Amino acid sequence: MSSNAKNLSPEGKELLLNESIKYTKILLRYNQRRLGLIEGASRLDECFRLINRSIENEYTLG
Repeated sequence: MSSNAKNLSPEGKELLLNESIKYTKILLRYNQRRLGLIEGASRLDECFRLINRSIENEYTLG
């Protein structure tokens, strides 16, 4: 989620940011309970890298 999302009010951007933080924490806790502290955090990092790569590919190939 980009904080520079077009056509969103500052309040809308703040809401999206807060929701993103909330669900990131939930996913981190889930992965850490399932895989352990370090491995769970590593798994979340891997997910973020894959998502970012997908977004980069869309912009490049789009």
